[in-house]
Amino acid sequence: MWLKGYAFEDTIMKRILPYFVVGLLAMLCGVRIGMKLSQKDHWQIIEHYRSYVEDPENYQHDPVTGLSYVENPPDIGPSLAALVAKGELNHVDLVFPNVPYSRDVTTYWMHKCQHIHGIVEATANDEYVEFKTTGVQPFHMNIWFKDEAEEEVKELIAGIESFAEQEQK
Repeated sequence: MWLKGYAFEDTIMKRILPYFVVGLLAMLCGVRIGMKLSQKDHWQIIEHYRSYVEDPENYQHDPVTGLSYVENPPDIGPSLAALVAKGELNHVDLVFPNVPYSRDVTTYWMHKCQHIHGIVEATANDEYVEFKTTGVQPFHMNIWFKDEAEEEVKELIAGIESFAEQEQK
């Protein structure tokens, strides 16, 4: 009786094990393939993001700042990083220590960035920082842009720096 049970289990294992191994390999290959997105895929992710954030239905009004914001936008960080690594985008991480984070500066950069077509994404003073400092927050901005927008980005930076001069007066 013990031999029959053993032979039965052995036969089942011989049948199941190949399916298990093939399934495991397929899953691992699928994960590996899924991680390798093409540049075209990254641009499509960014286009999907743009259509999402440009849809007025996705906006909420913030009564504290008086500004509108998009709730839960898709994460394009990995796609931006991949396109920077491939040389299709430039990225600048800017801190303006003499420009305080304010509604005027925020309105200015948002308006300017809407009209510079080579800017793919721009963020400023993210609320999700690990450690918040006390006192006046300096203006901090990240810009991802195409080569063709370099001069306009430099003009944007100069415009933001002019807020420091206004503060000193």
